Amino acid sequence: MPPTPPKVRQISELGKITINGEEYLPTPHEVDPSEPEDKVWRTFPPNETYLSDPEWYDGLGQDPIVRRRIWAIPTEAGQIEQFRKLLTERPDRALDLMFAAAVKGKPYVLRFLLGKGVRATASEEAGDDLTLVPLHAAAAQGHLECVQILVEEAGLDVSTKDDLGGTPLMRACWCEHPDIARYLLERGADITARQSHFPGGDKGAQPSAFEWGCASGNVACCDLLLRHAKERDIEAAELCTPLACVTAADKPNADEFKALFEAAGCSWEVEAEDETERPSSVGTSSDEDDEDDEGDEDSQRSF
Repeated sequence: MPPTPPKVRQISELGKITINGEEYLPTPHEVDPSEPEDKVWRTFPPNETYLSDPEWYDGLGQDPIVRRRIWAIPTEAGQIEQFRKLLTERPDRALDLMFAAAVKGKPYVLRFLLGKGVRATASEEAGDDLTLVPLHAAAAQGHLECVQILVEEAGLDVSTKDDLGGTPLMRACWCEHPDIARYLLERGADITARQSHFPGGDKGAQPSAFEWGCASGNVACCDLLLRHAKERDIEAAELCTPLACVTAADKPNADEFKALFEAAGCSWEVEAEDETERPSSVGTSSDEDDEDDEGDEDSQRSF
């Protein structure tokens, strides 16, 4: 007689299973084959997203893209067919589908959804959730083809703002994707734009893409920004601010930043800066690579 599987009391006790390179929580049936195949996990209290829309999320906060394990389907056609079904079942969640495809870097799903008339980004006029910004998600995750589709095929402005007032260029610089930053800059992205809201940071902090690049320690992105600023007759001093200097000075590659600042003719006066003016959360962020953290807000969006 086979041993009785242990009773699961905490979801955290479950190890994830991997299917075609994608990780998922096992179902009750996969943990204990004697359980019905359609049985689902119950938690109390349920995830807050479940309370917001119990028909879309389960008690663990998993949406149907996760529950149906769509990304584990081995063919593009199979994944698109599942998105077709979801779009038919929940047309009001079309933008969620677009966002999920951008996060995962699935250009064929983006094209399918655009072909079905799904909006490419959130609209305040339409009452959308303004955190659903596929272009920013694709830029943060480093999915260049998805960024190109959203800009060139969907017609999005390369400096589209999210609910924090941030731009795709800021997200690319913060998440260390110089190839994305280069593409956006070549398409005319605003170099001097500043993020208007800064949850978790000091009041009044409005970081630019260059400052986010310094905060992430990405010299390549910052060098690109300075080069394009020069081409546009923008003074390097507009980018090399005291905030940029102080945040860059904390990084292991501070010497490279110092050389970059000085080559641009900018001061590197770290000791003279007032530390109290520095946003406390610049240079910190939650996990940028975890799709389960969609919508989380800190100093930067977590995609």
